[in-house]
Amino acid sequence: MRTDGYMTFNNRKYRITNARRFRVFMVVLLIIGLGLVSVLSGFISAEAATANEPVEYVVESGDSLWSVASQYTDNDTDVRETVYKIRKANNLTDAGLTAGQTIEIPVN
Repeated sequence: MRTDGYMTFNNRKYRITNARRFRVFMVVLLIIGLGLVSVLSGFISAEAATANEPVEYVVESGDSLWSVASQYTDNDTDVRETVYKIRKANNLTDAGLTAGQTIEIPVN
């Protein structure tokens, strides 16, 4: 904006008659733009989260299937469900793990 109260757009001069109203309009426009960016980035993040690949984990000495599963279980999920998913993904017949063994841990 120029100092004489005019704003040019597409080679036309527009006079801003109420500077306060213009500032409020610009702030509202900025808030709407940031909200739109936030919503769109949330959709992108949600889409990326559904396409997660399993995590490869190398078993260390002293690890048990339960301890590994509890590391990758969120608060809303029972550890037993994660143990089941790990056993199923790795075709494990029992809960025994060997140090150095690589297992896949399903993320979802």
